[in-house]
Amino acid sequence: SLNNAIFVGQNVSGADFTRAQLHKATFSGADCRNAIFKEASMVDTNFTKLHGINSTFERANMSYVDMSQAILSFSTFTNVYMFKANLSRSDCSNVTFTDTIMVESNFNASNLSSASFHGVDLTRADFHKANNRNIKVNVSFLQSRINEAIFANATFTQSRFIECSLVGVNFQQAILDQTNFDYSDIQSADFSGATLSGSQMKRSSLIFATFTGSLRKKRIMYQFLQWVSENLFSSSQC
Repeated sequence: SLNNAIFVGQNVSGADFTRAQLHKATFSGADCRNAIFKEASMVDTNFTKLHGINSTFERANMSYVDMSQAILSFSTFTNVYMFKANLSRSDCSNVTFTDTIMVESNFNASNLSSASFHGVDLTRADFHKANNRNIKVNVSFLQSRINEAIFANATFTQSRFIECSLVGVNFQQAILDQTNFDYSDIQSADFSGATLSGSQMKRSSLIFATFTGSLRKKRIMYQFLQWVSENLFSSSQC
């Protein structure tokens, strides 16, 4: 068992922590590039300011883990349980999250450029102020549950929300230019003050969604009305 172990500032790059017990261990500032954390148990583990480029996290328990200010570029998270994980101000560029539970996780002010979320539960996750306005964001959300999440003041340009559940999401003042919301449930979402230049919402439900003060409101409402008419027409044919 490595519970409560201390790896502060150490070089453990390439290390294999498969099935390791690392509850409340501390990796703050450690070099974990190319490290493997398969089936490891890391509840409440401290990875702050970690250098974890190209690391592998698979079938691991990482509830309450703290990865704030960590560098995780090109890492993969597959079938990981990350309830209330803290990834605020972290570098998650090009990171792949697949079939992972991230309920109430914190991505506040993080860099998610070219990251992808496939089959991820991000219910009530916090993306407030995520991504720098000067970078190409290009984030992909596919078949993910993102209900009641916060994207206020975040930048998600040239991104995709495909077949996602976005019920009650807060997009207030978000920059969402050239972002697609396709085949998604966006009921009761709040886009007040958001910019949506060049964005599209194909075959998505926008019932009770709010666009007060947002740009491209007319185009989005036209797409919504088109979606309604298509659904009414198809149902009348049944």
